[in-house]
Amino acid sequence: KLALSPFKASGWCARRERMPRPRSAAFLVLAWAASVQSCGWESTLSAAGSLTPDTLITVRSELEQKTILIRGKAADFGACPPLAEDAIYAPIRKAQYAEQYDDMEYGAGDFYPVDACVDVQPSPGEILWTVRGGCNFVNKTLTAHRAKAVAVLVANAGSRMQSETELTTMGCPTSAEVRCDNSLVPTVFISARDSRRLAELQKMEEQKG
Repeated sequence: KLALSPFKASGWCARRERMPRPRSAAFLVLAWAASVQSCGWESTLSAAGSLTPDTLITVRSELEQKTILIRGKAADFGACPPLAEDAIYAPIRKAQYAEQYDDMEYGAGDFYPVDACVDVQPSPGEILWTVRGGCNFVNKTLTAHRAKAVAVLVANAGSRMQSETELTTMGCPTSAEVRCDNSLVPTVFISARDSRRLAELQKMEEQKG
C-alpha cells in the first residue's frame, strides 16, 4: 500500500503530513476550468487536433524526491474531479485483480496495472490506476467504486491508441446510462506516456523499498 507524501506544486498546495516510508501520492484538481462547477462541458480540440486536457494530477514521491505533472481528461459520466479547494490528496494504487484472472488483451506487466474489468484488490481512500480496454470505461469506474477508491486514472493502451500522448473522451454507452448516472467516482483519462512515467516512478520506489 502506498503512503501519503507531502508536496507543493503548480500553485496547488496539499496539507503537509509526515508518515513512515512515504510513497507516491497524487493531488487531483480541475486545473483548466476553475470557473466551471461541473464537468458537463464539451470536449475541445487543440490546434494540433488533440483533446484539450481539463484535469491536473500532481504525483510526488518522497522516496525518490521527484514530482511529475500529468494532464488528463475527465469522463463525460459520473462525478467530476474536484476544484482546487476540495482537491483529492491520496495515494495511487496500481489495479491488481482480487482473484486470479487472465488479462488476455492487455498484458499488464510487473509495473503496469490491469484493466479493472473484474474486481480488483481493495483500494479504500486511494486513487486506482488502470488501463483502457477489455470493457466499457464505466465498468472500470464501477469496479473502482466497489474497491472503495476515491478516483480512477485510466491510461491509454492497446491497438486503438494513435499516439503516446493521445487523450480520448470517456463516454457512456446508451445501454449503460443508468450505471453511468449512478457512478460516484471521478474518472480521468491519461496518456500512455504519462502512464509509463507512473510505472517508472513505481519501479524506482520498489527497487529502493
